Amino acid sequence: MITNPTLLESIQHLPPEVVLRTDWAFAISDKIAAILEKKGLTQKDLALALGKSESEVSKWLGGTQNFTLKTIALISTYLGEPLIEVKE
Repeated sequence: MITNPTLLESIQHLPPEVVLRTDWAFAISDKIAAILEKKGLTQKDLALALGKSESEVSKWLGGTQNFTLKTIALISTYLGEPLIEVKE
């Protein structure tokens, strides 16, 4: 929860789609981190398995990455768990 008044003021002036995109990015990165922890895997394990650099995986887990569907599918496939669900 954000409590810094200056930050809260700044966020209130962002377009709603930017706030939503940021919320989704953090939710996805949190889910990746939780699955890694549950499976006893590290960021390095994920990077090696996907042929990515550790710095790229670190960006993913930092919550500010703009994930593509391709990347989400790649990570989901490796982890064996969905990162997002689309309801019909």
